[in-house]
Amino acid sequence: MKAVRMFLFRLFVFTPRARIQVLMSLQVQLRAGIGVRDAFALQQRISKDHQVRRLADLSLSSLSAGQPFSARYAASGYFPEADARLLAVAERHGALVEIIDLLKREQAPEESFWQVAVAGNLQWLMGFAAMLAITMYGVEYERLMTLGSTEPLAFFVMGRWLNANLWWLAALALLALVGYLRARRTVTGEPRLLLRELGIFTLHDQQQTVRIGELLTVLLHAGIAQREALEETAATLPPGYAETALRSALTAMAAGDSLVEGLSRQLLGEADTELLLLQSGRETPRELARAMETFVEVKREALRRGLKAASGLVATTSALGAFVLLIPMVNALMGAGLATDF
Repeated sequence: MKAVRMFLFRLFVFTPRARIQVLMSLQVQLRAGIGVRDAFALQQRISKDHQVRRLADLSLSSLSAGQPFSARYAASGYFPEADARLLAVAERHGALVEIIDLLKREQAPEESFWQVAVAGNLQWLMGFAAMLAITMYGVEYERLMTLGSTEPLAFFVMGRWLNANLWWLAALALLALVGYLRARRTVTGEPRLLLRELGIFTLHDQQQTVRIGELLTVLLHAGIAQREALEETAATLPPGYAETALRSALTAMAAGDSLVEGLSRQLLGEADTELLLLQSGRETPRELARAMETFVEVKREALRRGLKAASGLVATTSALGAFVLLIPMVNALMGAGLATDF
């Protein structure tokens, strides 16, 4: 229940835009040479927003206790746990400015499934929902609109079927969603790669890969050793497929594999592995950082293309669904009009 309250708090009160604004303010202060503690003290004193002042209080109290400023962000509901961990890693390695840039890019509308595929197609989705409601409610007028007809009209047959089975369909859809989310978190290895080839986990995995690649780029540019950079990246991830893949890579590195070889065991496909190896022949931290930077750009472009394709699929499916419901309704209305004329 607490997790639900915190999710709703982040969704409606301390929204993603509010979080990014706070972090951007911190970033500007850091670039101006102001320390983290002084930056939050200024926010606490100057800001007129109650939530921003409370967040500054939490940050200052954590710093006074010798903890990262973001130590209590997740428990208080202000930030998702993954973002709070990411900020702690950034503070520890002096990379806050770069990590805030990473978090800003993650909030870009063109890289969000909900913004591109759902919000961008709201008119089609609402049209389909309206046609569904009209079809279900239209059975109330069946007797009036079928006077003189000996055969049941498809519009009313569909309406009766939907009224009788809608809850079962909703339950099946919910079960399918829960199953998908569970599989997305737990399926690994060859089954994962096969499902990704079929397009089932492709967008989610691309988003995860972009975030992992960006964080590794920042840490390697900061001079962090490869294994430590991978450990820090794994520590920012919630339990699930990506975290398991990085733990597997760490195990492989302990057995003598390079960073790229370790990542190729579960996270990277053959083309991704080849791209990284071609650009980092000796796999030094500097070479890997540059190679990761290029790799992230390639994956981000692939992600944007995938989101556009998903948007087109959502729009097409919704339009076809509405059209399938519209044709029987038109037939019913025309039939009723003809019966009335005669």
